[in-house]
Amino acid sequence: MDDRTPKKSQARLSNLARSHSRTRRRECADTCLRRRSRLEERVGIAPLEFQSGSAEKIKLFSNVSDTELDALYSACMFTIYPSRYEGWGLPVTESLAKGKVPLVSRISSLPEAGLDFAEYFDLEVETDFREKLEALLTDPNLLARKEKRIIREFRPRPWIEIAQEIIDKSLGVERQNHPFTIYHDATFYSFSRKHRRGQSPHAASAERFRAGTGWAEPDEKGCWITDEGITELVFTQPSVRYPDRLHLYLLAYGGAPASPVEKNTESLCDDDGHLHQLNIQIGKRVHSFHVEAERERWILVLIEVDDIADKEVRLQLDTLPISGRRNSFAVGIKSAYLCEAGDTAARLNFVEGIALGAPDALVNPHAVASEKMSRPVATELALAAPHDGRD
Repeated sequence: MDDRTPKKSQARLSNLARSHSRTRRRECADTCLRRRSRLEERVGIAPLEFQSGSAEKIKLFSNVSDTELDALYSACMFTIYPSRYEGWGLPVTESLAKGKVPLVSRISSLPEAGLDFAEYFDLEVETDFREKLEALLTDPNLLARKEKRIIREFRPRPWIEIAQEIIDKSLGVERQNHPFTIYHDATFYSFSRKHRRGQSPHAASAERFRAGTGWAEPDEKGCWITDEGITELVFTQPSVRYPDRLHLYLLAYGGAPASPVEKNTESLCDDDGHLHQLNIQIGKRVHSFHVEAERERWILVLIEVDDIADKEVRLQLDTLPISGRRNSFAVGIKSAYLCEAGDTAARLNFVEGIALGAPDALVNPHAVASEKMSRPVATELALAAPHDGRD
């Protein structure tokens, strides 16, 4: 029956088992719960079997071995799964694979798992549960007929077959030419998760542009660059126009200052641990930018025509403190803005927005209400592209 949580409705099952044992004590078999809940283990609350005098009929088995589990299935009359919601319901399938009738709530995906082999009840109707339970407990012929049909007709799918089907279907999907990485010119994009909450109609989500395993999960501010893998940004031009140089503006923010233990005596400069370095590689060129600890700054990356391959721009990001020691949360990215280098109006509009502290309200002709974020505060303006590998 898995963990004891409100979703699993095991408290209701406990009450029904006690009620049934009072009225038909000789006919009621023990009820076995297969695992102690994480909440009980973490907080130390009393297990279900020791509450309200239910120890007589409810036994709790935690972390049983496969052999013990097989023995429990062999000895039981049937299984009960009174869950309120499941993504699938593996215990139901497992019960059928063991040749036992599952008594299951008729919700979400459980009828798909139990097919017409399971016995179903309405979780909100106590009399329905009680009637189905008593029928299985008191009618051995009914239970035997159901078990024989399960053994005769149910064919569980082996994991290898399921895995092969997933592989076959995946290989059969036609390759797409990065449709989700197409960007809109002169649009403000947010790396924060705030845009999912409907807080502002002005900004679009940058989720589509993140690639690689080096990105942390987006938080309220933006998305950290970690050292857990490759961290990339991928942009695809929206039309078949002749490629032009592009200006990519990124709003970066620094992590906490490096501690004295993290600092290196051979530091590139005496920054007292308050400087981090953001490296951005495009092709064979690497641009390096300094980002102060716990500060934000806009940086400008010039993207040359030669950097655009098949309308795609791919940048690889890496960070480290100036001390030379890596830090999983040295630099994060909050926002992005991309436009053609020759689009003077778009560039001036962006600079005006930064100066006024509300760029998302000024530079988003394509932003849609379904992709939202809150306005960033006014921040340091540093729009200089490095030409010698350092800003």
